[in-house]
Amino acid sequence: MGMKVITTLGQAWASVSAEVTRQPIVWVHLRTALTGAGVLMLMSERSRRKTLLTLATQAPRGIRLIQKRGLGGPAVFVQVGFGMTACKTLPEQE
Repeated sequence: MGMKVITTLGQAWASVSAEVTRQPIVWVHLRTALTGAGVLMLMSERSRRKTLLTLATQAPRGIRLIQKRGLGGPAVFVQVGFGMTACKTLPEQE
């Protein structure tokens, strides 16, 4: 009995999904949603980097800036004002 239900549901799902994917409007909406998500990710990463750059250029000597991992890059550790310092990758904090 259980296998019959699963098989019937699987066939119904296959026929519905095949019918839906034939409609061009589905692909238009999917493409629009994915493009929008990509643009939002790029804008948020640009904002994240711009904030770090602004903080690093305006920070007083001796300040340490730590930025957590973002969508487009690893965590960043910057020490301002004491010459060349090796950048460290911080452990992920969840």
